Amino acid sequence: MITARRNTPLLILVFLGYSALSLGPLLMRPAGFAIGRGFRFSDLLISHWPNALLVKRSLAEWGQIPLWNPLILSGAPFAADPLSGLWYPPNWLMFFLPLGLATNLIVWLHLAWAGLGMYSLLTAEGLRREAALLGGLAFAGTPKLIRALGMGHLSLLEAVTWTPWILLAARVWVSALRHSDSGWTKRAGLLGGLLGLVFLADARWFIPVGGMVAAYALYKARSNSHVRDGESRAGEPQRRRAVYSIIVVSAFAFATAASLLLPLAEFVGHTTRSDLSPSERGAYAVPLERLVGILVPDLSGEPEWLVHAGTAVLCLAVIGALRGRGARAFWIVITLLAWVLSFHTPIYAIFSAWVPGVGFLRVPARWLFLADLGLAALAAQGLHEILEEGVTARPVAASRRAVLAVMSLAGALDLGLLFLLAKSGGATDLATSLRFATSALLALACLAAALLPHSGGLRRSKASLWIGLVAIDLIWLNLSILEVRPLEAALSERAGLAIELVAQQDGERVFSPSYSLPQQTAAAYGIELADGVNPLQLRAYRDFMATATGFTPAGYSVTLPPFPTGDPSTPWPMSLDTKRLGLLSVGDILAEYPIAAEPFVPTNGIRRAAPGGAAAEGLELVATVEGVFWYRNRNVRPRAWVLVDDDQLLGPWKAAGQVKWSPNRVSVEAQGPGTLVLSEVAFPGWSVWVDGGKTELRLVGGLLRGVSLTPGEHEIVFRYRPWTVLLGVGLTLVASLTLALVWRRR
Repeated sequence: MITARRNTPLLILVFLGYSALSLGPLLMRPAGFAIGRGFRFSDLLISHWPNALLVKRSLAEWGQIPLWNPLILSGAPFAADPLSGLWYPPNWLMFFLPLGLATNLIVWLHLAWAGLGMYSLLTAEGLRREAALLGGLAFAGTPKLIRALGMGHLSLLEAVTWTPWILLAARVWVSALRHSDSGWTKRAGLLGGLLGLVFLADARWFIPVGGMVAAYALYKARSNSHVRDGESRAGEPQRRRAVYSIIVVSAFAFATAASLLLPLAEFVGHTTRSDLSPSERGAYAVPLERLVGILVPDLSGEPEWLVHAGTAVLCLAVIGALRGRGARAFWIVITLLAWVLSFHTPIYAIFSAWVPGVGFLRVPARWLFLADLGLAALAAQGLHEILEEGVTARPVAASRRAVLAVMSLAGALDLGLLFLLAKSGGATDLATSLRFATSALLALACLAAALLPHSGGLRRSKASLWIGLVAIDLIWLNLSILEVRPLEAALSERAGLAIELVAQQDGERVFSPSYSLPQQTAAAYGIELADGVNPLQLRAYRDFMATATGFTPAGYSVTLPPFPTGDPSTPWPMSLDTKRLGLLSVGDILAEYPIAAEPFVPTNGIRRAAPGGAAAEGLELVATVEGVFWYRNRNVRPRAWVLVDDDQLLGPWKAAGQVKWSPNRVSVEAQGPGTLVLSEVAFPGWSVWVDGGKTELRLVGGLLRGVSLTPGEHEIVFRYRPWTVLLGVGLTLVASLTLALVWRRR
């Protein structure tokens, strides 16, 4: 049903080769660091690679999988973090191979997998192989997927590439139900397992793909209502089987995703993400004026706002939308609905308020991935109709006027933007000029190809022409999206500062109000940060740091501290409480600018650095390294201490003894009486033993872990064994083994 077996190896090679070309610059430097052209930051550096480094170090030094992440924000659950990469098997390559090579290999294989999945889905829909191939190329090379890599959204890219395979599994499942196939159970299990796998790759994509699967399954069930008489009389058993099947799908989806789903469900309720306001949920919706991006390859503005799916793809999609067959209506609805949800309209606010789970999402522009999928399917429908012209009674001549209008408008807009760019003095931007000029030429070429007269002997040539136009269009556009930088430079930004810190500190944390020590560099040198960038931040920690550093804990931010202007190097009106920072064992403070006791004074409504301000209380300037002001906090406390008076958190204390630390276990030697305070964030799943006996874990200062001690010497052990992780991993293993056994049986 999918393809002839003898063609499968050739198809795999085609999609592997095409995906390699789509990644452009990485062909010459496969171990390099891919980032969006001109971008300053990437989530690969900020999140994915530091997480991989933590796992590498934990396996090498302690022989354990880290369930707790000490690297940023003074510690947080690692097993519950969707960006940890722990639970999605392809990510394990990063734990054992060089980071750059592993990441690029993962991306390359996933893009090829996406193309092959789209081809398989479209051939199952009854399209000609040439048309299905074009659809696969259109989806695997869609610019938004490449832009996701440029932003470092590795997990999102991984999840999106599974979408056509999941739709194919849904199609097979519905077909088994409709024809009373005895294999409906294992097909339902496969669909659920794939949905769970998508959740493990990126939980944010589960809601869009889950909704699309439900819509597609319902569409296929209704469109296949022409069942045999015997089946139609057996409606009640069939309905019961459908209900049981949905239960099986849901059970396998839940069980497969459980290793991440259960700890994440516990975690997210404690984070600021659960407090998103309606305006914050739609913060990255595409402005309506960006609708023009459907026609022209505009890469400016917010990176998430890339709407263009390719000029040649759009041209064929117009033909497919007007003259296609089969699932044409479904793909049109999906494309339009995805556009509506992606753009800045009141509809998304209503949608996010009423649909469960959508309220945790905050980038409506990512629904555009579904629009790109729909356009790729419609483009394949368009080529299918072109190739069928003369074979069936469905000519495409009626759609040529629409193609003429759309391509003429696209070409005119390309030339107009090129003219405006030159007139404004932007002609020196050669890449942008070439992009618009090439898009205009492609619009003209597509128009000419669409107007070619029908000839049976030209059918294969037409297929090759259109496939070539789509491939050239997307590869050329993707070449302008990515650039490659040396991996060593990316991982060693401000390495000199990190080396100096490691040489002089004793296991203390670092805080930077200006992101002066990048997370990937800190991870590479084993330095723990009190600040950090992560979409999930513990609410209690955010509030504590607001008091300790002076920012207002209002609104959602992926950074801590939140940067008012969005630029970390821009000073903001902080008010450091070095004693409270000392409770977190913050011994060093790094800033791009001098820190003063009264660092900002209002002048005509503009906050400026106060000249000659005295150093903030408790801070001592150590040095200026690589342009960074390095301060020492004289009020720093060790990682563990004994609080003499429970009512005075900032009062008298005495140092504890030896501290042995690992991600999931911390042991301390201390002398009572008093309350032992561990400078670590408390969270459900941590438990404590004193002299071998389990004891109540206390919450100190609303944030830290503590335990009461009686007089004398004690050995205290803190362990992190969350039941959500243990149960979740067990369920995932059971689901995986069950599915493997079911499919092994004939």
